[in-house]
Amino acid sequence: AEGEPFLQALAALRDSLTGRERIILAAVLHALAAGFLVLGWRRFALRVCGFVVLVPAALLAFELLWLAPRRPPRGVVVAERAEVTAEPRAGLEAVAKLRRGADVAVLGEGPTWLRVRVGGREGYVPADAVEVVR
Repeated sequence: AEGEPFLQALAALRDSLTGRERIILAAVLHALAAGFLVLGWRRFALRVCGFVVLVPAALLAFELLWLAPRRPPRGVVVAERAEVTAEPRAGLEAVAKLRRGADVAVLGEGPTWLRVRVGGREGYVPADAVEVVR
């Protein structure tokens, strides 16, 4: 979209791929980079292409092995409306109000409440209002 920051666009592209697709893409990029580097042993242009392909391949592998396991799981609001409160108690004023289909980061899980982050705010929602995507 117009005015969308580049890193947010890359994150959206990354999130649109499944874990298996990310692994396949990393393997293909590494194989392509290795092929360019091996075949371009004496050709400067092929070596440059190999290093250019190696950079996103290495970044994708770093994301798969280091960053992705540390990222909190995602959740989707399945209730018609859900209120985010500051503490896991009923009757508190809402910090944020969510509609069905809203995407949240699940920071913690309890038997009746989930700790979530949405829009830079953290709080608690009833566990039956959000479905965790594993």
